[in-house]
Amino acid sequence: MAQPKEGTLLVLTTSRQNREKLKAALKERFDLRFLESGAEALASLRKEMPDAIVMDNSIEDYMTFAFIDKVRNKAPTRSLPFVIVSRESTNTFVSQGIRSGVSHYIGIPFEPKVLNEKILVALKNGTVSMREKYFELPSNLDVQLTAFGRISYISAQGIHLEASISVKEGDILTITSPLSEALKKPQLEIVVQKVGGNCFYNYPTSVDASWVNPLEAAEIEKWRLQHADLNAPKKQKVVAVTSDTELQEKLTNQINQSHFSLRFCDSLSASLEEAPFIQPACIAFDARLWSAASAAELGKLRTMIAKLGIPWVIFGELETPFADDKISKPFQSPKTAEGIVLAFESNAPPLPIEPDRLYFSKTTEDSRLRIHFEGKAKTLGELGIELALGKELIPPCNLQVNLKIFSEQDLRNPYVRIWPPIRKLNEKESEGGKFSISAKSHFLGINDQQGQAIRQWLREEELKEKRKLLADVPPT
Repeated sequence: MAQPKEGTLLVLTTSRQNREKLKAALKERFDLRFLESGAEALASLRKEMPDAIVMDNSIEDYMTFAFIDKVRNKAPTRSLPFVIVSRESTNTFVSQGIRSGVSHYIGIPFEPKVLNEKILVALKNGTVSMREKYFELPSNLDVQLTAFGRISYISAQGIHLEASISVKEGDILTITSPLSEALKKPQLEIVVQKVGGNCFYNYPTSVDASWVNPLEAAEIEKWRLQHADLNAPKKQKVVAVTSDTELQEKLTNQINQSHFSLRFCDSLSASLEEAPFIQPACIAFDARLWSAASAAELGKLRTMIAKLGIPWVIFGELETPFADDKISKPFQSPKTAEGIVLAFESNAPPLPIEPDRLYFSKTTEDSRLRIHFEGKAKTLGELGIELALGKELIPPCNLQVNLKIFSEQDLRNPYVRIWPPIRKLNEKESEGGKFSISAKSHFLGINDQQGQAIRQWLREEELKEKRKLLADVPPT
């Protein structure tokens, strides 16, 4: 009798060879849906949600990480696991994958068993913890951890950043970025002044912080003034509510992406969830969707618009004229990319460049950020590591782990993904509160050679542990 499948995977590739290899590796365990373009995948996601997306970097209508970002920017698919299977293994490619929030990177060629295990861990949120998968270390090992984020802007007063780390006012963070590299500073220290949540979806926390060292603050201000040409205006967030994918594509190409951060909602119900989080400067609704809405849904939309207190747009022809005294009248626009962009520009004009701040573009490499902190490796296995953390994280998120025992395995700084749940440690477990959070992770990417080396190391360590236990038994 056929075993029940353990999930549905959307497999996105244009390579016949990769398709056949992935099909052979995954068909026994998963239901597979194969597609060849990002546009097809986005249309499919609106109709049926898979448990994960497996893709290489062969699709032609989207850059790999631009596609992932587009999927991440929608509430229903925000936490959808992504597994990248690719021959591309440069530091830049893998780093982009980490920052985009992929659940796994696996190189080609791959072991079918390892690929299946990685996907299962992602689908089950890291709950695989059998003895053969995780190994109890003889003692806790010190480890240096790196979390990822992006810089929104810097100023003489400090820095505004976004990350997956949970912090509170007064916390001191150690960071590195292209900024610290330019200043020839190994690391910079900042102190948290304010914590919020109004940021891009990949990073749930926004942080305002000031520079700790006054001398470094002066150097940073000097650097900022010398690099005024890098400055970009703060982007106006705008939302277009339409299920017309062709119009979405035209709007993306038409709008000035240096001045606007454009988001899409495919339905009115999605906009009710998304818009209060995004806090847009303007929102535009497709007249077709508005005309088809129920009285109850229109009531919720009117309440939302009133609470947001922002200008709003109806594009296209309403079936009945708009008449509502409870909210302001909408700006009317034709259903064309040019008309909608003009409506956004009229109702949420581009912001001027702020001379006392240096804004980094979301797509600029200068904005990348690393946050460093300490931890302990408590258990380790061929799938991943159980960590005690010096900082609280908001999972799922990715970390880089500097664990010196991996130096012989040529895996000095592996990437891992932290999944919920996380567990708070008691006073004794946390070494007096120093390491307050425990979380299980799995390796994002590990090739066959590294995997074999880790398995061999684990077997040797387990034998050492068993020999020690036998040696402690007194002779009879």
